[in-house]
Amino acid sequence: MAQQSFQTYYESIETTQENKLAESFSSYKVFSLDFSQINKYVKERYADNLIFLNLNINNVYEWQLTLEPNDMRSIGYKSVITTDNGEIEQKLQAVNTYKGFLNSNENDIVRLTIEDNNINGYIIENGEMHYIEQLKNFISDARPSQLIMYSPDDVIKKESFSCGVIEIENQKNNINNNLSKQSTSLCAGDSVIQVEIVLI
Repeated sequence: MAQQSFQTYYESIETTQENKLAESFSSYKVFSLDFSQINKYVKERYADNLIFLNLNINNVYEWQLTLEPNDMRSIGYKSVITTDNGEIEQKLQAVNTYKGFLNSNENDIVRLTIEDNNINGYIIENGEMHYIEQLKNFISDARPSQLIMYSPDDVIKKESFSCGVIEIENQKNNINNNLSKQSTSLCAGDSVIQVEIVLI
């Protein structure tokens, strides 16, 4: 069973950055990961039934992740651009969303997006949820490789605050029989991209 380990440690941030985060969080952890290295590892294992990796954060969180690609697109999904010369079908991008579980416990849920320039999602361990996002979502001058991890109780309530991952999960939970389709058009200049998504 091929498995790779990724080690990281908590990082200090500048006082101005701490003050900014204090507006939104009562507690948090900051660390860095090599997104492209992790993305390369999981992409190379697409053909495997399951993807195994270890993530050690500051020797406090020692997580054994079991993942599988979780394509959010419906069967037959196509990305089509309508131009003055007609419709052009685009090549589909590789799946970058994953689902799985933690430490061989299927009740400890993992949902992650893994790309060359980003990792985000959430991990549930023993009933405790840990959100993971890029720090630059909250601090514009943060390094791209920096991540922030926090729990729901750490969030200082604001009407404007929301977590995209949870919003997606809530939408999925509201879909009857887990097979409801949505259609939308995304306009960019004279081009229109038709998108059909099934949330499962």
